[in-house]
Amino acid sequence: MNHWIAGDAAWPAPAASRRSAPVDAAHVAGLVHWFDGTAECVQRGGSSICYGLIRRCPELKKEYRMPSIEENLRQLGITLPPAPKPVASYIPFVTAGELIFISGQLPSREGRVAFQGSVPQPISLEHGQEAARLATINALAILHEACGGQWQRLGRIVRLGVFVQSQPDFYQQSTVANGASDLLLAVLGESGRHARVAVGVSALPLNSTVEVELLAAIRAA
Repeated sequence: MNHWIAGDAAWPAPAASRRSAPVDAAHVAGLVHWFDGTAECVQRGGSSICYGLIRRCPELKKEYRMPSIEENLRQLGITLPPAPKPVASYIPFVTAGELIFISGQLPSREGRVAFQGSVPQPISLEHGQEAARLATINALAILHEACGGQWQRLGRIVRLGVFVQSQPDFYQQSTVANGASDLLLAVLGESGRHARVAVGVSALPLNSTVEVELLAAIRAA
């Protein structure tokens, strides 16, 4: 029998769990109750399990509504800043067909770069992750503007690029980049899953610790 893993326990997977057919309401209700809310669900990596099943369970669609992006931001205590202005000769984003290309964003706050220097010295690995998270918040602010202030136009994040100013013997760029990836998943849910590149570099503009770029797909207005 297949099982869904939830924390330290396993729930038997319904037969239709990997198909498009509806699944049993009682089974899904128990699974969702186990995760006890969106925040814990995301932290345990279970949002795709919970809400993927709910979408195929008509009896639960009304009871377990997918949280909106605004609700996720509020729950995470995040207020998107005004879209950052370019610091050189470029524009914040370009739309080409159904794709939005977000220019590289720095971990800036109120017009100043909040994290400067390389990882792991003088910036620790944990602070590097915070820098990636902050840069991603700035990228989301631009993405929101690019969508005309309408999150419902966002299709998904296609690709994330994270550039990490690194000491020569530092090889955990992917761990730093998780600060950005985890935030996208927490805010956007399944739409935030993405392809990714994490690159170590010797220097970045304004001595920034990280720079983050996004490629997203949008729906027609």
